Amino acid sequence: MSSDASLESVPTKIKPNKGGGSETEVTGEDQQNINKFGRLNNRFHELEVEIKVAKGAKDFYMSHLRPFLLKHQAILDQIVDFIYSQLVENIGATFTWSLEMEALL
Repeated sequence: MSSDASLESVPTKIKPNKGGGSETEVTGEDQQNINKFGRLNNRFHELEVEIKVAKGAKDFYMSHLRPFLLKHQAILDQIVDFIYSQLVENIGATFTWSLEMEALL
């Protein structure tokens, strides 16, 4: 459907103006539709900006971050393994300590 055809189907009321010209009267329903269009149009432009930001983040990841991670994957795996082992030890020690305190009380 072309925009011209959709405009032809919109009823408008034209009333004479004191100055001899004419003025278009906007009904409440028309105003609601205008407001709805404005909100949807604003949201559309907000989404366009979000898409550009996401595309920029993806481009950064693909061109810089991903190659870095692939190059240093072995070192990063060692770091993650070390952190995980430390967490397991600390959680185990905390659990044991809490059992001991519970037994004392």
